[in-house]
Amino acid sequence: MSLEDIVTDENVEEDLYSSFNLYQIKEFGFQLRSKLINKWNILGVEQSISEEERIKKLQYSETIINTVTGINFVPSYPFFILTILQSIEIGNPTDLSASTFGHYYQFLIQKSFTNILTSQREITEYENYLSELSFYLFDNTLREFDIHEFQSFDTKYRANYTISHSLEKITSNLLKANILENTGGVIEYKYSYIHYYFISNYIANHISDINIRELIISLTDRLFKSEYSNILMFLTHHTKDRFLLTELLKKAKSIFEELEPCKLGDDIKTIDKLGDKIPELVFESRSVDEYREEENKLKDEKKYTQEDTENLSDDINEIDIVSKLNTAFKALEIVGQILKNNYGKIDNDTIEKLLEESMLLGLRSLNVFFSIIEENSEFVINQVNAIITEIEKSRGKKIDNPKKIESLSKSTVFGLCNQISYSFIKKISDSIGTEYLNEILEKIYKKQDFNSVQLIKLAIKLDHYKGFPDSDIKKLKTEFDGLHLPTQIMKRLVVNHLYLFPTDHKQKSRILNFLNIPMRNQLRIDQTSKQKKR
Repeated sequence: MSLEDIVTDENVEEDLYSSFNLYQIKEFGFQLRSKLINKWNILGVEQSISEEERIKKLQYSETIINTVTGINFVPSYPFFILTILQSIEIGNPTDLSASTFGHYYQFLIQKSFTNILTSQREITEYENYLSELSFYLFDNTLREFDIHEFQSFDTKYRANYTISHSLEKITSNLLKANILENTGGVIEYKYSYIHYYFISNYIANHISDINIRELIISLTDRLFKSEYSNILMFLTHHTKDRFLLTELLKKAKSIFEELEPCKLGDDIKTIDKLGDKIPELVFESRSVDEYREEENKLKDEKKYTQEDTENLSDDINEIDIVSKLNTAFKALEIVGQILKNNYGKIDNDTIEKLLEESMLLGLRSLNVFFSIIEENSEFVINQVNAIITEIEKSRGKKIDNPKKIESLSKSTVFGLCNQISYSFIKKISDSIGTEYLNEILEKIYKKQDFNSVQLIKLAIKLDHYKGFPDSDIKKLKTEFDGLHLPTQIMKRLVVNHLYLFPTDHKQKSRILNFLNIPMRNQLRIDQTSKQKKR
Protein backbone atom coordinates (compact mmCIF):
# COMPACT_ATOMS: atom_id res chain seq x y z
CA MET A 1 0.00 0.00 0.00
CA SER A 2 1.40 3.37 -1.03
CA LEU A 3 1.31 6.60 0.97
CA GLU A 4 -1.12 8.03 -1.59
CA ASP A 5 -3.53 5.11 -0.99
CA ILE A 6 -3.43 5.66 2.77
CA VAL A 7 -4.07 9.40 2.49
CA THR A 8 -6.92 9.21 -0.08
CA ASP A 9 -8.76 6.05 0.99
CA GLU A 10 -10.87 6.80 4.06
CA ASN A 11 -11.92 3.15 4.37
CA VAL A 12 -8.45 1.89 5.13
CA GLU A 13 -8.65 0.05 8.46
CA GLU A 14 -5.11 -1.36 8.43
CA ASP A 15 -2.81 -0.37 11.28
CA LEU A 16 -0.54 2.21 9.67
CA TYR A 17 2.43 1.11 11.83
CA SER A 18 2.08 -2.66 11.35
CA SER A 19 4.45 -2.73 8.37
CA PHE A 20 7.17 -0.70 10.10
CA ASN A 21 10.09 -2.22 12.00
CA LEU A 22 11.07 -0.60 15.29
CA TYR A 23 14.78 -0.03 15.85
CA GLN A 24 16.62 1.23 18.91
CA ILE A 25 20.06 2.83 18.93
CA LYS A 26 22.38 0.93 21.27
CA GLU A 27 24.92 2.56 23.52
CA PHE A 28 28.47 2.58 22.21
CA GLY A 29 31.06 0.39 23.88
CA PHE A 30 34.71 1.38 24.25
CA GLN A 31 35.60 0.26 20.71
CA LEU A 32 32.90 2.26 18.91
CA ARG A 33 33.44 5.20 21.25
CA SER A 34 37.11 5.32 20.30
CA LYS A 35 36.36 5.15 16.58
CA LEU A 36 33.80 7.97 16.81
CA ILE A 37 36.18 10.13 18.85
CA ASN A 38 38.98 9.56 16.35
CA LYS A 39 36.74 10.49 13.39
CA TRP A 40 35.70 13.70 15.15
CA ASN A 41 39.26 14.66 16.05
CA ILE A 42 40.67 14.27 12.53
CA LEU A 43 37.69 15.81 10.73
CA GLY A 44 39.06 18.31 8.22
CA VAL A 45 42.71 17.63 9.09
CA GLU A 46 43.04 14.04 7.84
CA GLN A 47 46.02 14.83 5.61
CA SER A 48 47.87 17.21 7.91
CA ILE A 49 47.60 15.84 11.44
CA SER A 50 50.62 13.86 12.64
CA GLU A 51 50.31 10.39 14.12
CA GLU A 52 51.64 11.64 17.45
CA GLU A 53 49.13 14.49 17.62
CA ARG A 54 46.25 12.23 16.55
CA ILE A 55 46.93 9.70 19.31
CA LYS A 56 47.48 12.47 21.85
CA LYS A 57 44.07 13.97 21.04
CA LEU A 58 42.46 10.52 21.05
CA GLN A 59 43.92 9.69 24.47
CA TYR A 60 42.86 13.06 25.85
CA SER A 61 39.27 12.84 24.57
CA GLU A 62 38.86 9.19 25.54
CA THR A 63 39.96 9.93 29.11
CA ILE A 64 37.42 12.73 29.46
CA ILE A 65 34.54 10.83 27.88
CA ASN A 66 35.22 7.59 29.76
CA THR A 67 35.38 9.53 33.04
CA VAL A 68 32.28 11.62 32.35
CA THR A 69 30.18 8.64 31.23
CA GLY A 70 31.43 6.66 34.23
CA ILE A 71 29.46 3.55 35.16
CA ASN A 72 26.11 4.47 33.64
CA PHE A 73 26.40 8.17 34.63
CA VAL A 74 25.79 9.35 31.08
CA PRO A 75 24.53 6.92 28.42
CA SER A 76 27.08 6.25 25.68
CA TYR A 77 24.77 7.12 22.81
CA PRO A 78 26.44 8.90 19.87
CA PHE A 79 24.46 12.08 20.67
CA PHE A 80 25.95 12.34 24.17
CA ILE A 81 29.46 11.48 23.00
CA LEU A 82 29.30 14.12 20.28
CA THR A 83 27.87 16.67 22.73
CA ILE A 84 30.78 16.09 25.12
CA LEU A 85 33.24 16.30 22.22
CA GLN A 86 31.65 19.60 21.25
CA SER A 87 32.06 20.81 24.83
CA ILE A 88 35.72 19.77 24.83
CA GLU A 89 36.28 21.72 21.63
CA ILE A 90 34.45 24.80 22.89
CA GLY A 91 36.25 24.79 26.22
CA ASN A 92 39.53 23.81 24.57
CA PRO A 93 41.40 23.25 27.86
CA THR A 94 45.11 22.94 27.18
CA ASP A 95 45.57 19.91 29.38
CA LEU A 96 43.31 17.32 30.97
CA SER A 97 44.96 17.88 34.33
CA ALA A 98 43.74 21.47 34.33
CA SER A 99 40.14 20.70 33.38
CA THR A 100 37.20 19.89 35.62
CA PHE A 101 34.88 17.08 34.65
CA GLY A 102 32.04 18.94 36.36
CA HIS A 103 32.13 21.34 33.43
CA TYR A 104 30.93 18.59 31.09
CA TYR A 105 28.01 17.54 33.30
CA GLN A 106 26.99 21.19 33.59
CA PHE A 107 27.25 21.56 29.82
CA LEU A 108 24.89 18.61 29.26
CA ILE A 109 22.36 19.94 31.78
CA GLN A 110 22.50 23.48 30.39
CA LYS A 111 21.95 22.08 26.90
CA SER A 112 18.82 20.31 28.18
CA PHE A 113 17.57 23.54 29.78
CA THR A 114 17.97 25.56 26.59
CA ASN A 115 15.28 23.42 24.95
CA ILE A 116 12.63 24.36 27.55
CA LEU A 117 13.67 27.65 29.21
CA THR A 118 14.12 31.09 27.74
CA SER A 119 16.09 33.03 30.36
CA GLN A 120 18.90 32.62 32.86
CA ARG A 121 16.43 33.51 35.60
CA GLU A 122 14.34 30.44 34.78
CA ILE A 123 17.45 28.25 34.59
CA THR A 124 18.52 29.42 38.06
CA GLU A 125 15.04 28.68 39.42
CA TYR A 126 15.06 25.18 37.96
CA GLU A 127 18.58 24.42 39.18
CA ASN A 128 17.62 25.27 42.74
CA TYR A 129 14.35 23.35 42.41
CA LEU A 130 16.13 20.23 41.20
CA SER A 131 18.82 20.50 43.88
CA GLU A 132 16.17 20.62 46.59
CA LEU A 133 14.19 17.81 44.94
CA SER A 134 17.27 15.58 44.62
CA PHE A 135 18.22 15.99 48.25
CA TYR A 136 14.60 15.47 49.34
CA LEU A 137 14.58 12.15 47.48
CA PHE A 138 17.99 11.16 48.86
CA ASP A 139 16.98 12.08 52.40
CA ASN A 140 13.90 9.89 52.06
CA THR A 141 15.83 7.01 50.41
CA LEU A 142 13.91 7.41 47.15
CA ARG A 143 15.04 7.14 43.54
CA GLU A 144 11.50 6.89 42.12
CA PHE A 145 8.37 8.84 43.09
CA ASP A 146 4.78 9.34 41.96
CA ILE A 147 2.81 12.53 41.35
CA HIS A 148 1.53 12.60 44.94
CA GLU A 149 5.08 12.56 46.33
CA PHE A 150 5.98 15.23 43.78
CA GLN A 151 3.07 17.39 44.92
CA SER A 152 4.10 16.95 48.55
CA PHE A 153 7.64 18.12 47.76
CA ASP A 154 6.40 21.00 45.60
CA THR A 155 4.20 22.32 48.43
CA LYS A 156 7.11 22.25 50.88
CA TYR A 157 9.40 23.88 48.34
CA ARG A 158 7.06 26.80 47.67
CA ALA A 159 6.82 27.47 51.41
CA ASN A 160 10.55 28.37 51.33
CA TYR A 161 11.30 29.45 47.76
CA THR A 162 9.64 31.26 44.89
CA ILE A 163 9.40 29.69 41.44
CA SER A 164 7.46 31.21 38.56
CA HIS A 165 6.17 28.00 36.94
CA SER A 166 3.41 25.74 38.22
CA LEU A 167 4.11 22.11 39.14
CA GLU A 168 2.29 21.03 35.99
CA LYS A 169 4.49 23.28 33.86
CA ILE A 170 7.67 22.17 35.66
CA THR A 171 6.80 18.51 35.18
CA SER A 172 6.04 19.02 31.51
CA ASN A 173 9.28 20.93 30.92
CA LEU A 174 11.48 18.42 32.75
CA LEU A 175 9.95 15.54 30.81
CA LYS A 176 10.44 17.36 27.49
CA ALA A 177 14.05 18.10 28.40
CA ASN A 178 14.70 14.42 29.23
CA ILE A 179 15.70 15.35 32.75
CA LEU A 180 12.82 13.32 34.22
CA GLU A 181 10.96 10.38 32.76
CA ASN A 182 7.50 9.05 33.64
CA THR A 183 6.91 5.32 33.21
CA GLY A 184 3.36 4.30 34.10
CA GLY A 185 3.08 7.00 36.75
CA VAL A 186 6.53 6.29 38.23
CA ILE A 187 8.79 9.35 37.90
CA GLU A 188 12.58 9.35 38.15
CA TYR A 189 15.65 11.07 36.75
CA LYS A 190 16.27 9.85 33.23
CA TYR A 191 20.05 9.66 33.68
CA SER A 192 21.99 9.04 36.88
CA TYR A 193 24.45 11.90 36.32
CA ILE A 194 21.55 14.35 36.84
CA HIS A 195 20.68 12.64 40.13
CA TYR A 196 24.27 12.88 41.43
CA TYR A 197 24.89 16.35 40.03
CA PHE A 198 22.00 17.97 41.87
CA ILE A 199 22.38 16.05 45.16
CA SER A 200 26.02 17.12 45.34
CA ASN A 201 25.06 20.66 44.34
CA TYR A 202 22.68 20.82 47.33
CA ILE A 203 25.39 19.50 49.68
CA ALA A 204 27.92 22.02 48.35
CA ASN A 205 25.45 24.90 48.85
CA HIS A 206 24.85 23.86 52.49
CA ILE A 207 28.30 22.55 53.38
CA SER A 208 28.65 24.88 56.38
CA ASP A 209 25.55 23.33 58.03
CA ILE A 210 26.33 20.91 60.86
CA ASN A 211 23.92 18.24 59.59
CA ILE A 212 25.46 18.36 56.12
CA ARG A 213 28.95 18.00 57.55
CA GLU A 214 27.78 14.99 59.52
CA LEU A 215 26.35 13.62 56.27
CA ILE A 216 29.71 14.06 54.52
CA ILE A 217 31.40 12.13 57.34
CA SER A 218 28.84 9.32 56.94
CA LEU A 219 29.36 9.26 53.16
CA THR A 220 33.13 9.17 53.59
CA ASP A 221 32.83 6.23 55.99
CA ARG A 222 30.88 4.37 53.30
CA LEU A 223 33.01 4.98 50.24
CA PHE A 224 32.75 1.31 49.31
CA LYS A 225 29.09 1.93 48.42
CA SER A 226 28.78 3.24 44.86
CA GLU A 227 25.87 5.57 45.67
CA TYR A 228 27.90 7.43 48.29
CA SER A 229 31.26 7.47 46.53
CA ASN A 230 29.55 8.85 43.43
CA ILE A 231 27.95 11.66 45.43
CA LEU A 232 31.35 12.59 46.87
CA MET A 233 32.95 12.35 43.43
CA PHE A 234 30.41 14.80 42.04
CA LEU A 235 30.78 16.97 45.15
CA THR A 236 34.42 17.61 44.20
CA HIS A 237 33.11 19.39 41.09
CA HIS A 238 31.02 21.80 43.17
CA THR A 239 33.23 22.72 46.13
CA LYS A 240 36.80 22.98 47.32
CA ASP A 241 35.79 23.37 50.97
CA ARG A 242 38.60 22.32 53.33
CA PHE A 243 36.21 20.24 55.42
CA LEU A 244 35.83 17.77 52.56
CA LEU A 245 39.62 17.61 52.10
CA THR A 246 40.14 17.03 55.82
CA GLU A 247 37.63 14.19 55.99
CA LEU A 248 39.04 12.49 52.90
CA LEU A 249 42.58 12.76 54.30
CA LYS A 250 41.45 11.24 57.61
CA LYS A 251 39.71 8.40 55.77
CA ALA A 252 42.76 7.73 53.59
CA LYS A 253 45.01 7.49 56.67
CA SER A 254 42.64 5.10 58.44
CA ILE A 255 42.36 2.48 55.68
CA PHE A 256 44.70 -0.47 56.38
CA GLU A 257 46.49 1.68 58.97
CA GLU A 258 47.78 -1.52 60.60
CA LEU A 259 49.88 -2.29 57.49
CA GLU A 260 53.14 -0.84 56.25
CA PRO A 261 53.25 0.38 52.63
CA CYS A 262 54.59 -2.23 50.23
CA LYS A 263 58.15 -1.16 49.36
CA LEU A 264 58.92 -3.89 46.79
CA GLY A 265 62.31 -4.35 48.42
CA ASP A 266 63.41 -6.48 51.35
CA ASP A 267 59.76 -6.87 52.34
CA ILE A 268 59.12 -9.20 49.36
CA LYS A 269 62.33 -11.27 49.34
CA THR A 270 60.53 -14.61 49.29
CA ILE A 271 58.26 -13.58 46.44
CA ASP A 272 61.11 -12.05 44.46
CA LYS A 273 63.07 -15.32 44.53
CA LEU A 274 60.24 -16.98 42.61
CA GLY A 275 61.05 -14.86 39.55
CA ASP A 276 64.49 -16.29 38.74
CA LYS A 277 63.16 -18.57 35.97
CA ILE A 278 60.21 -16.69 34.51
CA PRO A 279 59.63 -16.41 30.73
CA GLU A 280 61.11 -13.28 29.19
CA LEU A 281 58.86 -10.35 28.38
CA VAL A 282 58.49 -9.96 24.58
CA PHE A 283 57.36 -6.83 22.75
CA GLU A 284 54.76 -8.03 20.26
CA SER A 285 54.87 -5.83 17.17
CA ARG A 286 51.58 -4.24 16.28
CA SER A 287 50.33 -0.79 15.43
CA VAL A 288 49.17 1.59 18.14
CA ASP A 289 45.64 1.46 16.74
CA GLU A 290 45.58 -2.34 16.83
CA TYR A 291 46.70 -2.44 20.44
CA ARG A 292 44.20 0.22 21.50
CA GLU A 293 41.39 -1.61 19.75
CA GLU A 294 42.34 -4.85 21.47
CA GLU A 295 42.37 -3.10 24.86
CA ASN A 296 38.95 -1.54 24.20
CA LYS A 297 37.58 -4.93 23.14
CA LEU A 298 38.65 -6.40 26.48
CA LYS A 299 36.94 -3.52 28.29
CA ASP A 300 33.75 -4.13 26.33
CA GLU A 301 33.73 -7.74 27.48
CA LYS A 302 33.70 -6.73 31.13
CA LYS A 303 30.37 -6.26 32.89
CA TYR A 304 30.00 -3.08 34.92
CA THR A 305 27.18 -2.85 37.40
CA GLN A 306 25.92 -0.17 39.71
CA GLU A 307 24.82 -0.95 43.26
CA ASP A 308 21.32 -0.31 44.51
CA THR A 309 20.68 2.62 46.81
CA GLU A 310 21.95 1.91 50.32
CA ASN A 311 20.85 3.15 53.71
CA LEU A 312 23.10 5.43 55.75
CA SER A 313 21.96 3.67 58.91
CA ASP A 314 23.66 0.41 57.83
CA ASP A 315 26.27 -0.88 60.28
CA ILE A 316 29.82 -0.35 59.02
CA ASN A 317 31.77 -1.45 62.08
CA GLU A 318 32.81 -4.67 60.40
CA ILE A 319 33.30 -4.58 56.64
CA ASP A 320 35.03 -7.29 54.64
CA ILE A 321 38.41 -7.02 52.93
CA VAL A 322 36.86 -6.47 49.49
CA SER A 323 34.88 -3.48 50.79
CA LYS A 324 38.03 -2.05 52.37
CA LEU A 325 39.92 -2.37 49.10
CA ASN A 326 37.02 -0.76 47.25
CA THR A 327 37.09 2.07 49.80
CA ALA A 328 40.80 2.57 49.15
CA PHE A 329 40.30 2.71 45.37
CA LYS A 330 37.38 5.18 45.68
CA ALA A 331 39.39 7.38 48.03
CA LEU A 332 42.25 7.43 45.50
CA GLU A 333 39.88 8.40 42.69
CA ILE A 334 38.16 11.17 44.65
CA VAL A 335 41.38 12.70 45.97
CA GLY A 336 42.76 12.55 42.43
CA GLN A 337 39.74 14.42 41.09
CA ILE A 338 40.13 17.11 43.74
CA LEU A 339 43.81 17.59 42.94
CA LYS A 340 43.32 17.67 39.17
CA ASN A 341 40.31 19.98 39.35
CA ASN A 342 41.46 22.40 42.04
CA TYR A 343 45.23 22.20 42.51
CA GLY A 344 45.53 25.91 41.72
CA LYS A 345 43.16 26.73 44.60
CA ILE A 346 44.68 24.50 47.30
CA ASP A 347 47.81 25.39 49.29
CA ASN A 348 50.92 23.32 48.56
CA ASP A 349 51.15 21.79 52.06
CA THR A 350 47.65 20.33 51.73
CA ILE A 351 48.39 19.09 48.22
CA GLU A 352 51.55 17.38 49.46
CA LYS A 353 49.65 15.66 52.28
CA LEU A 354 46.94 14.46 49.87
CA LEU A 355 49.45 13.19 47.30
CA GLU A 356 51.64 11.45 49.85
CA GLU A 357 48.76 9.80 51.68
CA SER A 358 47.26 8.67 48.36
CA MET A 359 50.51 6.92 47.43
CA LEU A 360 50.85 5.32 50.85
CA LEU A 361 47.21 4.23 50.83
CA GLY A 362 47.66 2.51 47.47
CA LEU A 363 50.83 0.77 48.67
CA ARG A 364 49.25 -0.31 51.98
CA SER A 365 46.41 -1.79 49.94
CA LEU A 366 48.95 -3.66 47.81
CA ASN A 367 50.48 -5.04 50.99
CA VAL A 368 47.15 -6.70 51.82
CA PHE A 369 48.03 -9.25 49.14
CA PHE A 370 51.78 -9.40 49.61
CA SER A 371 51.70 -9.81 53.39
CA ILE A 372 49.56 -12.92 52.96
CA ILE A 373 51.63 -14.42 50.13
CA GLU A 374 55.00 -13.53 51.70
CA GLU A 375 54.08 -15.18 55.01
CA ASN A 376 52.44 -18.21 53.41
CA SER A 377 54.43 -18.59 50.20
CA GLU A 378 55.05 -22.34 50.59
CA PHE A 379 51.37 -23.01 51.22
CA VAL A 380 50.32 -20.87 48.24
CA ILE A 381 52.82 -22.60 45.93
CA ASN A 382 51.64 -26.03 47.09
CA GLN A 383 48.03 -25.07 46.43
CA VAL A 384 48.89 -23.89 42.91
CA ASN A 385 50.95 -27.04 42.42
CA ALA A 386 47.95 -29.19 43.35
CA ILE A 387 45.68 -27.28 40.96
CA ILE A 388 48.13 -27.62 38.04
CA THR A 389 48.56 -31.32 38.78
CA GLU A 390 44.80 -31.88 38.72
CA ILE A 391 44.50 -30.00 35.43
CA GLU A 392 47.25 -32.11 33.86
CA LYS A 393 45.60 -35.33 35.08
CA SER A 394 42.21 -34.24 33.69
CA ARG A 395 43.88 -33.82 30.30
CA GLY A 396 45.12 -37.40 30.49
CA LYS A 397 48.77 -36.41 30.90
CA LYS A 398 51.18 -38.46 32.96
CA ILE A 399 52.77 -36.60 35.88
CA ASP A 400 56.38 -37.76 35.53
CA ASN A 401 58.22 -34.50 36.20
CA PRO A 402 57.21 -33.03 39.60
CA LYS A 403 60.04 -30.47 39.49
CA LYS A 404 58.69 -29.03 36.25
CA ILE A 405 55.24 -28.66 37.87
CA GLU A 406 56.83 -27.02 40.90
CA SER A 407 58.74 -24.59 38.68
CA LEU A 408 55.55 -23.74 36.81
CA SER A 409 53.76 -23.21 40.13
CA LYS A 410 56.42 -20.75 41.32
CA SER A 411 56.27 -18.87 38.01
CA THR A 412 52.47 -18.71 38.27
CA VAL A 413 52.58 -17.24 41.80
CA PHE A 414 55.25 -14.74 40.70
CA GLY A 415 53.18 -13.81 37.65
CA LEU A 416 50.16 -13.18 39.88
CA CYS A 417 52.21 -10.90 42.14
CA ASN A 418 53.59 -9.13 39.06
CA GLN A 419 50.07 -8.49 37.71
CA ILE A 420 48.72 -7.28 41.06
CA SER A 421 51.69 -4.93 41.61
CA TYR A 422 51.48 -3.51 38.11
CA SER A 423 47.73 -2.88 38.48
CA PHE A 424 48.16 -1.04 41.79
CA ILE A 425 51.03 1.10 40.48
CA LYS A 426 48.93 2.05 37.43
CA LYS A 427 45.88 2.78 39.62
CA ILE A 428 47.87 5.23 41.74
CA SER A 429 49.38 6.86 38.64
CA ASP A 430 46.01 7.18 36.89
CA SER A 431 44.43 8.69 40.00
CA ILE A 432 46.95 11.34 41.06
CA GLY A 433 49.30 11.73 38.10
CA THR A 434 49.77 15.18 36.57
CA GLU A 435 52.79 17.08 35.28
CA TYR A 436 51.57 20.29 36.93
CA LEU A 437 52.38 19.00 40.43
CA ASN A 438 55.90 17.84 39.57
CA GLU A 439 57.74 19.92 42.23
CA ILE A 440 55.54 18.63 45.04
CA LEU A 441 55.71 15.07 43.72
CA GLU A 442 59.52 15.22 43.64
CA LYS A 443 59.53 16.11 47.36
CA ILE A 444 57.45 13.01 48.10
CA TYR A 445 59.64 10.77 45.93
CA LYS A 446 62.68 11.82 47.98
CA LYS A 447 60.85 11.46 51.29
CA GLN A 448 59.38 8.01 50.50
CA ASP A 449 62.30 6.57 48.58
CA PHE A 450 60.98 3.01 48.12
CA ASN A 451 61.23 0.92 44.98
CA SER A 452 57.44 1.02 44.76
CA VAL A 453 57.36 4.83 44.93
CA GLN A 454 60.04 5.06 42.23
CA LEU A 455 57.84 2.87 40.02
CA ILE A 456 54.88 5.19 40.69
CA LYS A 457 57.13 8.07 39.63
CA LEU A 458 58.01 6.27 36.41
CA ALA A 459 54.35 5.43 35.68
CA ILE A 460 53.30 9.04 36.21
CA LYS A 461 56.04 10.33 33.90
CA LEU A 462 55.19 7.78 31.21
CA ASP A 463 51.44 8.43 31.42
CA HIS A 464 51.24 12.16 32.06
CA TYR A 465 54.48 13.95 31.11
CA LYS A 466 55.74 15.16 27.77
CA GLY A 467 58.85 13.38 26.54
CA PHE A 468 60.26 9.99 27.43
CA PRO A 469 61.92 9.53 30.89
CA ASP A 470 65.20 7.97 29.67
CA SER A 471 67.24 9.06 32.70
CA ASP A 472 64.69 7.60 35.14
CA ILE A 473 64.74 4.24 33.36
CA LYS A 474 68.55 4.10 33.31
CA LYS A 475 68.63 4.91 37.03
CA LEU A 476 66.00 2.29 37.91
CA LYS A 477 67.65 -0.42 35.84
CA THR A 478 70.80 0.02 37.93
CA GLU A 479 68.96 0.24 41.24
CA PHE A 480 66.77 -2.79 40.46
CA ASP A 481 69.69 -4.97 39.40
CA GLY A 482 69.11 -8.43 40.90
CA LEU A 483 65.50 -7.63 41.87
CA HIS A 484 63.12 -9.61 39.65
CA LEU A 485 59.73 -8.14 40.51
CA PRO A 486 60.54 -4.38 40.41
CA THR A 487 62.43 -4.98 37.14
CA GLN A 488 59.49 -6.79 35.56
CA ILE A 489 57.06 -4.04 36.61
CA MET A 490 59.38 -1.38 35.16
CA LYS A 491 59.57 -3.26 31.86
CA ARG A 492 55.79 -3.66 31.70
CA LEU A 493 55.25 0.06 32.29
CA VAL A 494 57.63 0.92 29.45
CA VAL A 495 56.17 -1.68 27.06
CA ASN A 496 52.63 -0.48 27.79
CA HIS A 497 53.66 3.08 26.92
CA LEU A 498 55.24 1.94 23.65
CA TYR A 499 52.07 0.07 22.75
CA LEU A 500 49.81 3.05 23.45
CA PHE A 501 51.79 5.91 21.94
CA PRO A 502 53.61 6.31 18.61
CA THR A 503 57.38 6.10 19.02
CA ASP A 504 60.09 6.47 16.42
CA HIS A 505 61.40 3.04 15.42
CA LYS A 506 65.02 3.84 16.26
CA GLN A 507 64.08 5.17 19.69
CA LYS A 508 61.82 2.20 20.34
CA SER A 509 64.59 -0.24 19.35
CA ARG A 510 67.08 1.57 21.57
CA ILE A 511 64.72 1.47 24.59
CA LEU A 512 63.86 -2.20 24.17
CA ASN A 513 67.48 -3.22 23.59
CA PHE A 514 68.55 -1.32 26.72
CA LEU A 515 65.95 -3.21 28.78
CA ASN A 516 66.77 -6.55 27.09
CA ILE A 517 63.24 -6.91 25.72
CA PRO A 518 63.14 -8.72 22.37
CA MET A 519 60.79 -7.43 19.67
CA ARG A 520 59.22 -9.14 16.67
CA ASN A 521 58.63 -7.79 13.13
CA GLN A 522 58.77 -4.24 14.46
CA LEU A 523 59.86 -2.29 11.38
CA ARG A 524 57.26 -3.78 9.04
CA ILE A 525 54.39 -2.99 11.41
CA ASP A 526 55.55 0.56 12.09
CA GLN A 527 55.92 1.39 8.42
CA THR A 528 52.48 0.08 7.46
CA SER A 529 50.76 1.93 10.32
CA LYS A 530 52.22 5.36 9.57
CA GLN A 531 49.51 8.02 9.46
CA LYS A 532 46.83 5.36 9.93
CA LYS A 533 43.42 6.98 10.10
CA ARG A 534 40.14 5.47 11.17
